[in-house]
Amino acid sequence: MKNKFEILTGRTQDHLVPFGEFFIDKDTKHAYEALKARLELFEVNLQIVSSFRSFERQSQIWNAKAQGQRDLFDKDGLLLDYNYLTKEEILESILTWSAIPGASRHHWGTDIDVFDSNIKKKSEVKLTNDEYQNEFKNLTQAIDQIFSTSSSFFRPYSEYRGGVSKELWHLSFAQKSKAYLDEYTIDIFEKNIHDSDIEFKDLITKNLEYYYKNYILNINTNSI
Repeated sequence: MKNKFEILTGRTQDHLVPFGEFFIDKDTKHAYEALKARLELFEVNLQIVSSFRSFERQSQIWNAKAQGQRDLFDKDGLLLDYNYLTKEEILESILTWSAIPGASRHHWGTDIDVFDSNIKKKSEVKLTNDEYQNEFKNLTQAIDQIFSTSSSFFRPYSEYRGGVSKELWHLSFAQKSKAYLDEYTIDIFEKNIHDSDIEFKDLITKNLEYYYKNYILNINTNSI
């Protein structure tokens, strides 16, 4: 087993088990299978779009957005023009939809993005709130109903709280993810940034506490 820092920052997947094409936390896998069975009663075929994402993969996504090679969006999903944004505005727009490498909940294997394969194929899923309020409306409402009673999962980004955008597709296994978040101290975050070769490293370092509080700790905890 790798050390805590490597697990928390996505630098290892030794703590996870294979699950089809994905890697996932073992207890999260069992909870997902139970949720999937419950959702069959709502005629939903729950499937995973993504689960574990490595530090390297998150860095590729991050740097591509920072360099204008991937689209940037505001909190409402509206396309932004990279060429008219300041560095600070680019950084904030990236953070609205993509975690800092080494600071993503997807590093832990406890968080999954889901969809209903009765509606469309995984390759067709866009992961937008409009999609989950319309095409995946049945899935969204079924999850709402289940979560209103009891579930092992919760939505960390159930609403926009001034940090990460609302993400209706993002589910987190409460027990394990809470433990990981408790362990993810600002010292871990600082070491992660220091050890990382990512765009906007200097801006993040200058405002370390702000980014830690607003984009790591700032989640919906009502269901935990």
